[in-house]
Amino acid sequence: EKFVKQIGMNEIAHTFFCKGRMQRFTPQLKMAIRTLMPPGTDVSVTEEWFAYFRDVIHENELNLEIMRFVDGGIDIIPTGVNKGLGVDLLCEEYNCRRQQILTFGDSQNDFELLRGTLCTAVQNASQDIKNFVREQGGYVSTYPHILGVADGLCHYASKGYLDESIISIVKKLFK
Repeated sequence: EKFVKQIGMNEIAHTFFCKGRMQRFTPQLKMAIRTLMPPGTDVSVTEEWFAYFRDVIHENELNLEIMRFVDGGIDIIPTGVNKGLGVDLLCEEYNCRRQQILTFGDSQNDFELLRGTLCTAVQNASQDIKNFVREQGGYVSTYPHILGVADGLCHYASKGYLDESIISIVKKLFK
């Protein structure tokens, strides 16, 4: 809330002030996470936003973390909040271990999600994510996006982690 006031964000107009100039953004709604996307195809515009937001967070000693992605998107999240918390809650709810959870990732905000799980990086994932998945003993697909997810499902099914029927279902979906 303090961050939003500090940058003069107007959720309705999809604007905020950065160094005295009004900036437009494309919003994405996520629980406990604020994601700002560039309004057009010029993703370099968010380089200035990132530096500005980082300074606001630091100068005001806000308990927030900031990440910028290749597509120009910026995530601003409370410190300690990450996708891995969802895996932890799932494990708690179903009385299982992280090593029994199948996850898929492609970008910088997926490290905690993938950590200690049966993880797959899709082909279009950042190199850091691919390296991390390999270090975790996971699978790096040669297919991008949803095809990489299907490939990962087939990979883990063929290793006996999933019911064999998964392979036939996935193959039918992608014929």
